[in-house]
Amino acid sequence: MTGLRVTPDPAWVISRRFPGLVFWFGRFTRSWWALVPVPVGWRLVEAADADDLTRAVLEAQTGLRAAAKRGVTVIDLYERPIGSTIGDGR
Repeated sequence: MTGLRVTPDPAWVISRRFPGLVFWFGRFTRSWWALVPVPVGWRLVEAADADDLTRAVLEAQTGLRAAAKRGVTVIDLYERPIGSTIGDGR
């Protein structure tokens, strides 16, 4: 057969690019999400497709913030000291 193009499953592609990465497809947001460990906690990234998510994960891991310019959402989640609560100033 000629002209047949097979597109790999995005979840398979992401899992091969980043073994052990926590990622998912949001059924309601229709976006790909990943929780990326960084030196100061976690970074939550959102992207429209697997390729944009790949770029956003790589940028999150290296500390670059260029992804925001392409419409990729990046949210920093910092670790809290044990025993602290939101709003207690610790």
